[in-house]
Amino acid sequence: MEVVRATLEHLELLELSITVCEKYGRLTNELGSKGSHIGDLDALIASAAIVHRQILLTKNKKHFQMIDGLDLHVPNY
Repeated sequence: MEVVRATLEHLELLELSITVCEKYGRLTNELGSKGSHIGDLDALIASAAIVHRQILLTKNKKHFQMIDGLDLHVPNY
């Protein structure tokens, strides 16, 4: 817990707002209609990043590359 708390103290936490939840609903419907399911948590993370206009840093390119409007960065390490 101490390590997690120390890490989170240096990060900006994004609000899980009504707008993020609405984006999540639209995103999951859009992906579902294409037969592309990425999982609820990944969809929620992507929705928050889009709504808050933040870059999403992840090594999970497979799930997130199919999301329009997401500013995605995949590290090369």
